[in-house]
Amino acid sequence: MNRRQFLSTMTTATCAALGAAMPTCAANDIDIELKIGQMLMVNFYGVNPVDSNIARLVRTGRVGGVLLFEHNFASASSPRESLIRLAGELQEASPEPLLIAIDQEGGAVNRLKQRYGFPATLSAAELGRRNDLTFTYNAAEKIAATLAELGVNHNFAPVVDVNVNPQNPVVGRRGRCFSDDPSIVAAHAAAFIRAH
Repeated sequence: MNRRQFLSTMTTATCAALGAAMPTCAANDIDIELKIGQMLMVNFYGVNPVDSNIARLVRTGRVGGVLLFEHNFASASSPRESLIRLAGELQEASPEPLLIAIDQEGGAVNRLKQRYGFPATLSAAELGRRNDLTFTYNAAEKIAATLAELGVNHNFAPVVDVNVNPQNPVVGRRGRCFSDDPSIVAAHAAAFIRAH
């Protein structure tokens, strides 16, 4: 089972369990269940959360975040506007500030691709080879500005793996590591994080 299948299975199972458990809660259990719910991040398929259990969970504060994938906006006629609308609707529906997350590392792992009208990005490997912390900061700042404009307030980036195995199919071959030198990885990751 790959990561996406696992996340989808976990999301489906979590929503089903929460949907079944929440209506039967005793009044004194509500606070703890809301606190637990605020620690959950879920995702859903489609471009409209109204078509899923997610809307109810968000409205009742039983999730703390939503992780968005390309399937949440790519099929829309205008992916950018669709994503802005979606993030806004999710945030507005939530009684607490909602984490709206995406994977936007740059390079191979970017949900906001050029073909959807978003700016090009560089991979961590490209930034690490250049080894210019100001350049890395500026590249990450552009990503952060795009996310902020869309209403996405959490980026699952950067990857801070050290490229000890360049043939690793998950990180090495996909250019997701800044370097095989831990000090370079740490410096560039810090610049990337500061930009966000």
